[in-house]
Amino acid sequence: MTLFDPKRLNLDTVLDTTYFTMENRSTVLKSEKHIKISFYCHDARLRYPTGVKIVDSESKTGSKRIGAIMNAIDEYSREFTLLGKQISKDELTAYLDTKFNPEKLKKAKMKAAAASARSLVDDHKKMINMMRSGQLVKKSNKGKYSDITISQYERMRERWEECAADPKSEFELSYEMTIDHFRNMINWLIIKKYSQNSMYNIVNNLGIFLRYALDKGYHTNRVFEHEEFSIPQEDSDAIAPLYDEILKFYRTSLKIKSDERARDLFVFGCFLAVRVEDLSSINEYKLSGNHFEVLTRKTGKRVVIPCHPIAREIYNKHNGVMPVYIRQTFARILNRICKESNAFPGTKLITITIGGKKKGIHYKRHEFITPHTMRRFFATWMYRDLRRQPREIMAITGHETEESFFKYIKIELEMNAEDIFNDPAFQKIV
Repeated sequence: MTLFDPKRLNLDTVLDTTYFTMENRSTVLKSEKHIKISFYCHDARLRYPTGVKIVDSESKTGSKRIGAIMNAIDEYSREFTLLGKQISKDELTAYLDTKFNPEKLKKAKMKAAAASARSLVDDHKKMINMMRSGQLVKKSNKGKYSDITISQYERMRERWEECAADPKSEFELSYEMTIDHFRNMINWLIIKKYSQNSMYNIVNNLGIFLRYALDKGYHTNRVFEHEEFSIPQEDSDAIAPLYDEILKFYRTSLKIKSDERARDLFVFGCFLAVRVEDLSSINEYKLSGNHFEVLTRKTGKRVVIPCHPIAREIYNKHNGVMPVYIRQTFARILNRICKESNAFPGTKLITITIGGKKKGIHYKRHEFITPHTMRRFFATWMYRDLRRQPREIMAITGHETEESFFKYIKIELEMNAEDIFNDPAFQKIV
């Protein structure tokens, strides 16, 4: 094989011809400390990288590789010229890659295969659009997915994409996902200090979608059935305020009218077990005699709630037209006025797993008052204070099992101990 002559390094121009002749030969170019072979094809100029640095061009290995590439180009050119064919840059590049850069060719094929394969992310976006349009409905009751549920699905996908975009995660977001990829995602979530329940939601939503995509015939990967493809859920740390606290909050004088309206809506919702999803349709709760009636958005079921005197008072105060807030705005106002009212005193020790480590943090109780508190207060108040049976309460709150109901109500340990202590039977001395 002919070795490359280093003296040809100084040549960086060749005749630009439209038709090729036997004299059109490959030429060496200097380019950013590496050597490239220059050749004018019919459609464009080829600058083919040799993978050899200029400093190595005089070595036996370097000159041998450069000479081999130049000879291959010249032979390719002569053959096409004799046949009267034109040489295209892409075809010549592909020919050289098969001989001198097979790894590049392999990567190109893998990239092309990936491009032609189904995209997990695109399929997930398509599913979201079907949820929004009503083409895809819930299996349980054939009802439409709420905007809150859809937003949660989108947020979870953003977490998957964020993880996959980080090269350090080594997580592959595709239908070719393996259990090792899943383990890599969990490690990444721990390093990023996600809470246990956030990790649960991210993993649970991924499993739900992979099962959906399998049922649709998008893939055949059952990785989500692996015993490791799960994260345990922690009991949520929340509070259900006492009846007296809600009453004090309602009686608190507020200077700003919009604050008063938000406070009234919250207290009204507490006595009607209003779901967050139903805040925007609060005026669909209609008073009929001694009870309110509504068709809830999440379950699509008719619910009848007894009318508490305070709920009636608020309803009449607003002439049957309750104020309507965007959820985020309502939550922001509620957080501020709860703090200012001092209606929810004290602190609460919260245990939470962050980054794989369990921590205990003291929070002020008013920080736990959110729009979700309305339904939680009603369920806990009915069970703890009014001693109603779970099935009676579940008919209003919409819980389908007693297990989910008892996970939802919040009887704080201190209150539980106090209730037992004040029971006459406990105090009785035999």
